[in-house]
Amino acid sequence: AYLEPHLLSTPSVALDQAVREVSFMLERAKKCVDEAAAFFGGANSGYAESVRRREKTIDRLQKEITAYLVDLSRQDLTPEESALIPVLVHAVNDVERIGDYSEDLVELAEQRRGQDLALTDEAQQDLLALDELIRDQFEATLDALNTRSLDRAEDVKMGERRLTELAQRMYDAHVDRLEEDRCTIPSGVLFFDYINHMERIGDHLVSVAKRVKKIARVTV
Repeated sequence: AYLEPHLLSTPSVALDQAVREVSFMLERAKKCVDEAAAFFGGANSGYAESVRRREKTIDRLQKEITAYLVDLSRQDLTPEESALIPVLVHAVNDVERIGDYSEDLVELAEQRRGQDLALTDEAQQDLLALDELIRDQFEATLDALNTRSLDRAEDVKMGERRLTELAQRMYDAHVDRLEEDRCTIPSGVLFFDYINHMERIGDHLVSVAKRVKKIARVTV
């Protein structure tokens, strides 16, 4: 959406456009996770198809942004501009991994449907709370990237602690349900896998947010 080859001769502008492209890519990843979560929760199979189609776009963006940054690295850059390029490459890779996890969530949803695995009302409410927290993390990360806000980047780091606490509470509560025979082992494994995938997504969002400080030093 933003990468223009003719801007490579103006590195400061090209870097700013690259950051905008990373944000565009992250928006696509957010949509993937939203749709994967909806599909896991019972939405129609159109969401699964949409996630897989969008994830292919994310993969393409990873390749295109990385290639653009490699081309940019060959220009006459300041030391600060040169240092920012690997930072952006790492951010791009983080976002691509989020896209991969969204596909994994779709596979979990298909497994749930194929095996007709039921979750308790309590478990489903916990999953909704987890989904909401991940959405908040996406919004804070996008805000941090788009505005170069260190405060919003810090919000993402704070959110990581809330995510860890929520995940642990969910694990503990589900173990209790398993011990009380209120849930089957296959359903429990599925539940744990879902939490684990969301935690990994949260980790990658924190990784992106941590790069905002370096991005803000070089771009506007």
